[in-house]
This record gives sequence, structure tokens and C-alpha cells, in this order.
Amino acid sequence: MGDTTSVSAGRLRPWIVAFREAALVALAGLALGEAVSFLVLVGGGVPGLGVANGIRGGVVLFLSFHHVGMQVATGSLHLPHHAEIALGIPSGAPIDATVAFALLGGMALVLWLLVRAGGRVGEVTGGRPRNRGLSGARVAVPYALVTFVLGWVVNSAVRFPETSPIAVHPSHAASLLWPLGLAVAAGFAGGVRSGPEGAWGSDWWEYEEWRRRLRGALAGAFRILLVGMALAVVGFLVVAAVRPGYTAQYVAAGFSGGPVAGLGVVVLAVLAIPNLALWVLAPAFGGCVEVSSGFAFTTGPYCFMSYTHAAVHPLAGRDVFWGFPKLGPPPGALWAFLVVPAVAVVLGLLHAMRVADVRSRRDGLAVGALTGVVFIGVFLVALLLSTVTIRLKGSLSDVNTGYYRYGPQPFDAFELGIVWAVIGGMVVGWLSGRRAERAAARSPAPAAGRSP
Repeated sequence: MGDTTSVSAGRLRPWIVAFREAALVALAGLALGEAVSFLVLVGGGVPGLGVANGIRGGVVLFLSFHHVGMQVATGSLHLPHHAEIALGIPSGAPIDATVAFALLGGMALVLWLLVRAGGRVGEVTGGRPRNRGLSGARVAVPYALVTFVLGWVVNSAVRFPETSPIAVHPSHAASLLWPLGLAVAAGFAGGVRSGPEGAWGSDWWEYEEWRRRLRGALAGAFRILLVGMALAVVGFLVVAAVRPGYTAQYVAAGFSGGPVAGLGVVVLAVLAIPNLALWVLAPAFGGCVEVSSGFAFTTGPYCFMSYTHAAVHPLAGRDVFWGFPKLGPPPGALWAFLVVPAVAVVLGLLHAMRVADVRSRRDGLAVGALTGVVFIGVFLVALLLSTVTIRLKGSLSDVNTGYYRYGPQPFDAFELGIVWAVIGGMVVGWLSGRRAERAAARSPAPAAGRSP
């Protein structure tokens, strides 16, 4: 009997740890959302918000860390500064829609915590990396249940300054499925990394050569993305510094509700920095930040920021599909943003070569090409998560396709990744491999038959 009880307790322990860790991660993310909402409430940033709606607002922010769509409805749409017109949505019309976006700063924090949580569950299970990863993924079950329950808490009508009353509640399916998918991936990764030898030192890898190549490719691809995002933010701040008028207007609007509410706006801006970085990085690589309807099968996309179009340079005439002004190219100085992808790609590829310990030109070509392919996948996921989507229902569902996307064109990641990372990776890889071959040729060979 004692042995049976011991076995049952051993099987339950990973689940107990998973529930505990999931609750702690959810509590941390929810606390951040509630803190921002509390600052806005106390500062009077949204007049008449009330304590109950303030609490619900914190839940909304927490769910936005997971790309959970919000279902919104209003009898007559009016947004501050007539933003609905800029979004291409009829002003004053009744709206029933699902709006989906993610505050990527909050998502990054939650994913990091979930990786750590999965690692703790994997440590309890032990065994091979695969078993640890599958066990770490358990954290997704209780975590998704928490977000699903919280999704039913939010069901209220709010009115922001200069807007019509808006009824808001999360998509219940999304409040379960998005957190579940994110937590499975993060928990599995944390479990795999929890072993004493980590993910790369285990017996998963039959061929050492491909183990180090893939390790280098992953490290290099993420280095390209992160360095590119950092440089994009720096470039944006430089542009903001040379255009003090626009910057002052933005700061004044953020603090219009007072210093306490302004602090909440600052925290929101920090959480949105990764979104901003990707919206700058995509056109820096040569892509386009656009508004489109559906997948451009019925209505052509309207590009408002690229090397050939800029919202700061309106031309005479109107766009045939959207009715927005036609746009000319940005100021010539913005071509300096080509430095962003060039530096990011070179630094990322050199990092990949070091991690992979490239030893020949063939080896370098393989690592460079593989880094480019991995970067395409990473870049595609990042751009998909950064976009904002609106799906119209009801009387406006027949406008265009009833589906709008705002942000970078995600599938630009394929051609941009091939041009910059794959081709560039093969060039850098060949050069790195040639240098490694020359270094090996200059090294003296060990003397044959000589005893140590």
C-alpha cells in the first residue's frame, strides 16, 4: 500500500508544481496589467472609469499579452481625432467587431516566466530532454484555464475621451487557445533546457556536425532580430529628436490626463516598444507598413511607410481603393535606415559562425544558409504577432472583405529574409569558412609518433 501511495504522489507532483507555477506566472502578468490600469484610474486618465471597470481593464491588458482578440461593439463609432477615418472604417456607423493585437513587451515577459516555470516542472520529472519538455508543457493546462476564466470576468461598457460608449469583452475561444499555445511552446522549451546538459549537450543529436550548425543558426537568427529591433528603436529616437514638434505633441497627449495617468501611459509605451521596433524594422529591411483588407485579393494594400511611400509626403490625388492621399517617398535621410539591417545581419551571422565553430567554406555556407532560413521563420512569427487585425461583423461585414490588417506585411519576411539573411549568410559563411581553413593550414600539425 505504501509503495502504491508513493508512486501516486510521484505522478501527481509534476502536476502540483505545474499548477503552482502557472498560478504564479498568471499572478505576475495580471499584477502588471492591474498596476497600469490602476495608474490610469487614479490619475483620471479615463473619466468615469470606476473601480470595477479599472479592474476589468487590468484583465484586458493581461489578456493582450497573449494576442487575445477583444469583441467590441458601439452604436455609432467615434474615435479620438477621427482615427476611424485613418483606419478606413466608416465614421458614425454601428460597429460589431473583433480587434486582436498583442503588447509584445508583456508577451515577452510572460513567455520568459513560462519558460522558467516549464523548467521547474521538467526538473521534477527528470529524464531525457524530450520527457522533460513534455512534462514542462503541463504548465499550459492550468495556465490556459486561468486565462479562460479571467476572460469571462470582462464584460462591460466603457467610454474613453472623445469616443462613443463601447461594449467590450474578450473572445472566449481566444482567451483559452492563444495562452494554451504560447504556454505549450514556452513550457516545452523550459523543460528541454532544464537538464544538466541542456538542450544541446544531450543525446538527441546523432551527428555532432549538424548539432553545432543548428545551434549556431538559432543563435544567429535571434541575434539578427534582436539587434535589428534595438537599432530600429535607436533610429526612431533619432528621428524623434530631430522632429521636436511631433515629439512634444506626443508627450503632451500622453500626459494630458495628469502625471499619474501619464505614468500609466509611459508603462504602456514601454510594453509596446517591441511592436514599434518591428514596425520600424520591416520598412528598414525594405518592406512596408500598410493597411490592407483581407489578403489584398479584393482591395489593394495602402502602404504608408516604406522607402517609396511615407505618410509625411502626401501628393495630389487619392488612392483608388482607400480614398487616402497618394504618398511620395520619405526624405532622403531616411535611407540611412539601411544601416539597421546591414549591421544586424552581419553581427548576427558572425555570432552564428562563432557559436557553430565554422571550420570550412562548406561548413560556413551551410551555417549561413541555415541561419537565413531560421531567421525567415523567426521574422515571420514576429511580424504576425505585431500586426493589428479587425474583423467586422453585422451591417459592415460586407465592407471590402470585412477584415482589416494594420502593420507590416508578414509575408514580406520570406523575400526580405532571402535577400538579406540567406544570401548574406552564404557570403559571410563562405568568408568565415575560408578564414578558418587558412587558420587551420597555418597551425602546425602534431608530430606523428611522438610521446607526450
